[in-house]
Amino acid sequence: MTTREFSFWPVSIGGGMSVSRAWVQDQSPIALVQVVSKTGVESKSRLDLQKAMFIDPLPSKPRQHNIRGLVHIVVTQLKWQIGQQETKYERI
Repeated sequence: MTTREFSFWPVSIGGGMSVSRAWVQDQSPIALVQVVSKTGVESKSRLDLQKAMFIDPLPSKPRQHNIRGLVHIVVTQLKWQIGQQETKYERI
């Protein structure tokens, strides 16, 4: 299974947190994302790309509309890396 890594401009997810890095295994609905708090503390959390929700607890509560924006960025990057092939994330 191939793991793809993405780096992008920091995306605010609310609560003083941002994400600028993600890892996704091919055909997996889960992404691992690097979350950075406003104080610079880094942690990793799993993000369900189909449900647009974090699986692991975060230091503060993210905003749902910001999470949907993050999912869109990760899925777009994933599609670009695999050459615009149809993926299981088409409905997002």
